[in-house]
Amino acid sequence: MSRIAALVLSMLICLTLGCAHQGTSRHVDDTETVLLTLHQQWAAARVDGDIAFLERFYGQELRLQPADGSIVQRNDDIELFNRAGKSDAEVVKPEYIRHVDMRVARYGETAVVTGIENLKGTYKGRPGEMALRFTNTLVRRDGRWQLVAHQSTRVHAR
Repeated sequence: MSRIAALVLSMLICLTLGCAHQGTSRHVDDTETVLLTLHQQWAAARVDGDIAFLERFYGQELRLQPADGSIVQRNDDIELFNRAGKSDAEVVKPEYIRHVDMRVARYGETAVVTGIENLKGTYKGRPGEMALRFTNTLVRRDGRWQLVAHQSTRVHAR
């Protein structure tokens, strides 16, 4: 009888470990889905001028390093999308922002998202269209992901 009990116990342990492993892989897949969805929401927030989303999504220490090599602080970037009471020459007004070739890598409570951002719109009154290859670093805090670093490089047409 004890042999049967040991066999049953062994099977239960194997099943439990198998389920735990499946849960972990589902969690990784969920993280990728969440981060890709957040990037879609971030694109929509910039197109729509949704300052409240940017305030939540951007970590306090965020520094953006755009393709021109400059450094843009968190609040300065948010202000570029805040259209309330401002002329076109003072704001960024994207017509569209589309992400392609997205990749997600998670390292505990930190994730790196890379891809290409195709965009069209006006930047301080100047119309334009371009593609940017980007690297975003996000940190999970208080149950949500926040963008803490962004770097982009212009992709030139071949």
